[in-house]
Order: sequence, then C-alpha cells, then structure tokens
Amino acid sequence: MKKNYFSLLINCLLTGIIIYLAYQKLVVHRPQQQINVNELVLEDENGEIVNWEDFEGQALFINFWASWCGPCLMEMPSIQQLYEQHKNRNITFFIVNTEDAQAVENYEKKKKTGLPHYVLRHSGSIPIKSIPLTYLIDEKGEVKKVVNRTKNWNSPQSNYLIKQLIKN
Repeated sequence: MKKNYFSLLINCLLTGIIIYLAYQKLVVHRPQQQINVNELVLEDENGEIVNWEDFEGQALFINFWASWCGPCLMEMPSIQQLYEQHKNRNITFFIVNTEDAQAVENYEKKKKTGLPHYVLRHSGSIPIKSIPLTYLIDEKGEVKKVVNRTKNWNSPQSNYLIKQLIKN
C-alpha cells in the first residue's frame, strides 16, 4: 500500500513539474516572429511621436500596461526598480499605456514613479492581445524575450536578462 502512495506521489510531482515547465515556455518565450518597432506609434509625455531612429543601436524594454489592469499595476514597482538600476546603460525603457494620456497623468500623480511613460496610438501588426506584455529587444533590433504575464522585474534573473540583452 505504501508503495502505491509513493508511486502516486512521484507521478503527481513529475506531472506538476512538466506542467510548470510547459507554462513557463508559454509565458516567457523566445518569439517565433520578430516585430518591427517602426509600426508602433507612441506618444511621449509632451505629445510628441517617438522617432524610432533615435533609438537605433540601443536595447529596448517595451512594456504595455493599463491603469485598470491589476497585474500591470502589481509589476510596476519592480519595473521602476529595474529602470533605476539600468537607466544609464545602453537600454531605453518604454512604459506604454494602452489607454490615454490622462490615465498616465493620473497614475503618475498618485505614484510619482518617474518612469518614461508613453501612450500607444497605433500598434500596426504587432499583437497586443493581453497585458501586461513586455518585449525585450537587443541592440540589433531582434526580439529576445516576450513576457506576457506579471513578472518581478527586480529579481536577479531579470537583472541578468537585462545585462545579457545590453551585452549582445
């Protein structure tokens, strides 16, 4: 009888590990297709449209969020910490609100993050099916990671990921 319970426990444990690894592969993955950031029309805090040529040769951290999105708001403090650690390196952060400038202004009044906020005006063919959504793009313009879930961006793994992104 003990042998059956032990065998059942091992099977459940292995099944859990397989499900966890499959989940991780789905939500943090290397993208199948590249995106063209030139299709993104972003407006900065001054109402100016982003000229992507100004950011050639830099790594990009592009995070899509909304003020009504609980998971987005949960990860924002860790994005702020990551930004503070890496803002003087060869990486540019785009914290992109999918609503409007008023939502960004209201959020900043409350939280005072100092993050570089932008408003999404057009996404072109870039799929933004769920938020939070983050694209990590290297200095050559290649998407290296897509994260379509809440993430602790101030973890050692995230910092390592950013350092590797800048290094390439």
